Amino acid sequence: MLATYHECLGQLGIDESLKADQLSFNMYVTRNLMFIVKRACNSVQSADVSEAIVDINTLGFAGTLAVKNQASLDFLKAETPINLLNKVAL
Repeated sequence: MLATYHECLGQLGIDESLKADQLSFNMYVTRNLMFIVKRACNSVQSADVSEAIVDINTLGFAGTLAVKNQASLDFLKAETPINLLNKVAL
């Protein structure tokens, strides 16, 4: 599995020699699947409402998005989950 992990990172162009705070990707692993998404950022913020922020982690790419307030929920509904995921992923 470790070899597959290194191969996937290489195919995505993720430089493993970078410091941990410089790496940005989400990873989800099961017995049969390794899913890695290279990210441009870890959240999306509304241009109109400063408190409307949706943080996106690995669970977001697995179908679970959580928000902290009503403004963020409204933003998520307006933008749609797939559009927010597209803004985060490279």
